[in-house]
Amino acid sequence: AKPTTGGVAIFLTLIIGGIIFLFLTTTPISTWTYRLIFATFIAFAMGYYDDTSSVRPFYKLIFQLVCAMLVVDETHAFTFFEDLTFLNQIISIIWVVGLMNALNMLDNMDAVSGGVGGIISFGLGILSFLVIGEWTFIPLMLITLGCTMFGFLLLNWHPSKVYMGDSGSMALGLVLAAGSLHVVGLQSQAPTYIKVISLVLFFAIPLLDTTLVT
Repeated sequence: AKPTTGGVAIFLTLIIGGIIFLFLTTTPISTWTYRLIFATFIAFAMGYYDDTSSVRPFYKLIFQLVCAMLVVDETHAFTFFEDLTFLNQIISIIWVVGLMNALNMLDNMDAVSGGVGGIISFGLGILSFLVIGEWTFIPLMLITLGCTMFGFLLLNWHPSKVYMGDSGSMALGLVLAAGSLHVVGLQSQAPTYIKVISLVLFFAIPLLDTTLVT
């Protein structure tokens, strides 16, 4: 019977942070970043509707696939197969949808989704900053999301007073998945196994939890 409105606060914080960074950053905002913002809004809206009215799993999957296809492209995808770009993008879409559901599953336990989400957000944000060498929009938003998660933890720590709900967990999973693909794109010269190992280390807890639940 605990409220699941934490996602609303998380989403509003991301909006406020995004507007501030649009004025602060001197680097032009890429088309992919705008697609990520739009996809995040779709994920939040779908999750919020599911929290308030319930969405059938089939329709939820359709919305998740739409979000994934918005953030996956040639430069934001895994590169397991050099000459099979389409297959790489299919695997990346499955990765995005899987993480959206993985973070959603973690939201039924006190402090897990916020703690894991915060650590991954900070890790991806710092890693992308180190690779780029400057604070562009994506690293700043990932750090903002990490701060938001730890703010959320103040009310989500055991015994929790609020959960983030589908509206928060879906948006969180999408942003983290997109952030991981962004880092993969930045590490274009790194060997594939290095990329895979780094992402497995970042997302070990949600991946393990999803495997056990399945």
